[in-house]
Amino acid sequence: MEPQLDGAKGGGAMQHNIYEHYYSRDVRDSRVLVMGPFLPPIGGVSVHVSRVIASLKANNNTVYQIKTVADCRFWCTPYHILRFMWICFTYRPHIIHYHHSHKSHDMIEMIMVCFLKRLCKASWILIDHDCRHLYLRSKWYKKLYSLLLTSVDKLVPIGLPTHKSYRNTGVVVPAHVSVEGAFLPPYQNNERHIWSTYPKDLEFFLQNHDKIILANAFQLSHVNGQDLYGIDLCIETFEAVHKKYPHVGFVIALAQIGDHTYFERLNSALRAKNLHQHWYMLTGNRELWPLFKRAHVFVRPTLSDGASVSIQEALFFGVPVIASDACERPNKVILFKNRDIFDFTEKVMCALERSSTNPGIKGGP
Repeated sequence: MEPQLDGAKGGGAMQHNIYEHYYSRDVRDSRVLVMGPFLPPIGGVSVHVSRVIASLKANNNTVYQIKTVADCRFWCTPYHILRFMWICFTYRPHIIHYHHSHKSHDMIEMIMVCFLKRLCKASWILIDHDCRHLYLRSKWYKKLYSLLLTSVDKLVPIGLPTHKSYRNTGVVVPAHVSVEGAFLPPYQNNERHIWSTYPKDLEFFLQNHDKIILANAFQLSHVNGQDLYGIDLCIETFEAVHKKYPHVGFVIALAQIGDHTYFERLNSALRAKNLHQHWYMLTGNRELWPLFKRAHVFVRPTLSDGASVSIQEALFFGVPVIASDACERPNKVILFKNRDIFDFTEKVMCALERSSTNPGIKGGP
């Protein structure tokens, strides 16, 4: 069975399936102000926000958007405040969705939202997508944040690790908490357009490999000196896989490179192991879901993680998922011991042996 959230534990959290999306599902005929990151760039949060907006509009809601960019907020606060006030007083939103509590310089913005939501008599739903940021905050921030949360009508931590970060750091959780997943199914009518944004040699790569292992990362980065997304583990595992399955290809999708020095080190390692012809790095801001139709295994060897949209997307398209046990995962995910290369390799090998040709159309949509 899927894990269920116990309403008697965790600060009065609502009881439901923690991998499902709820907070916008039943909203209809309302004016909704959405504050957060929008496409582009493509990332887990921006994809989630864009799909929520599409769902809201499909339910006859009027949606207004404010793109919150940390640097712009910090250096242009007066402009940001005036713009927000103009939207609130002109359109009088019924509901405010706020997606940026995990970014830097967000406190002034949240105070502003708190003040203006009272003037507009709107409901404020704060959605937190990050399971790490509270561990890095100062004591004064957490005290002020706890105070602000008393004005929130609903707090939505995305995933159990995010919910646990509130309890572990001493933040006072409000009564109305709903731990949810970030996944909403993609709208597949734009699949052909998304495929047109991929490089043409990607199609050649896919057609010239019998099976495809897929992984993704927002950008290359490290936490405490270790690869956050486990790309180093992927290379080690793929070296072993390639010896047994020489016609298997590996695609890693990076929304942005991030650490360019580390990127070059990874490419050097691939060339040294003579794997570079069977490894494809897809860089750039593109939606990933059409690739799941061509993949046979999806891997998520993250050092830590929240409620991964990519995992839910892979499961939605029937792709076997192998992920680290760094956090709670959906029950269909095959787990391996975090940072254990031997366990990871064994699980990937087994998944490849069991995999059959994915039902996606050969040659793209």
